[in-house]
Amino acid sequence: MPTTVVAGSWGSRAGSLTMAEAISQFAIAGKTSPRSIIMRLLDHVLLATVVTLLASTYAAAQTKISAVTSHSSPNLGEELVRDRNGANNGRSLRVNANTAGATWLEKLGKHAKVFWWLETEKTDDYVLKALNLKELRGSDLTKNANYKYFLKFAKKAESYRLNKWVRKKFSTYQVWKELGLQKVRTVEQLNQIRNTKEFGIYKRFVNEFDDDVLRSVAGYNPPKVVVDRGAPKAEMTARVEIMAEAKRPMVYAKLALGLTVPGKPGVTLKGEALKNHDDYGYFELFLAEAAKVAKTTNKVA
Repeated sequence: MPTTVVAGSWGSRAGSLTMAEAISQFAIAGKTSPRSIIMRLLDHVLLATVVTLLASTYAAAQTKISAVTSHSSPNLGEELVRDRNGANNGRSLRVNANTAGATWLEKLGKHAKVFWWLETEKTDDYVLKALNLKELRGSDLTKNANYKYFLKFAKKAESYRLNKWVRKKFSTYQVWKELGLQKVRTVEQLNQIRNTKEFGIYKRFVNEFDDDVLRSVAGYNPPKVVVDRGAPKAEMTARVEIMAEAKRPMVYAKLALGLTVPGKPGVTLKGEALKNHDDYGYFELFLAEAAKVAKTTNKVA
């Protein structure tokens, strides 16, 4: 059964608290990072704002439509809009005003729905069906007025998904499995999936995961650096390569790989103890990849 290595805390501060520090302390108690709390709050505030705007806009639209209708008395309206052929356009005027307001309101409503679908983690199939796009193909799909709402959903869905994984403290191997990559176990198999969408999402998560941990350290919020010992060579290799490409500090690479003193998860191994660790080979790989990145950077400069 896979074991995990969890890094400990990096200290705390005393005295009066700023808003950011208060959020940080609250996050510690709830085992959630300040960034995750703020992102979650912003999601809900945005959704509430859209819904409120939708309601107020609907009321305003109804008031405007009522005003147009009430001010168009039968006789006066007929005189104002009667054309040369004597045709009566009074009713047409009121209908057009009503339709324009309803169409604008409907568009606003769809934007609100997109945020709701994101918040409730709906699937692509669900959204396509809700927008009446499920059976459309080719130009019939892309030219449909609702297609832009699906594109908006699809573009933001990945960010919402990644944010959820970060909030829930998923390890990199957990996300690897979430993306259906559990059968990719060797380096040879890894090389075959490097250009896939799934690997691209995994890479983005690793970078967001590492950024979140480093921000947590800087913000005095105890981070959790989790290493799944049951992870295959393919995932560990990819993890290390991504860290090196992002120019992560050497000490962070040790922590992320669990190369720490037993009982002192915040203290990294050195000397023979480091070399004798089962995962030292991955740290050597990190150093080699980091050297390649540095060499490439120097050439460009």
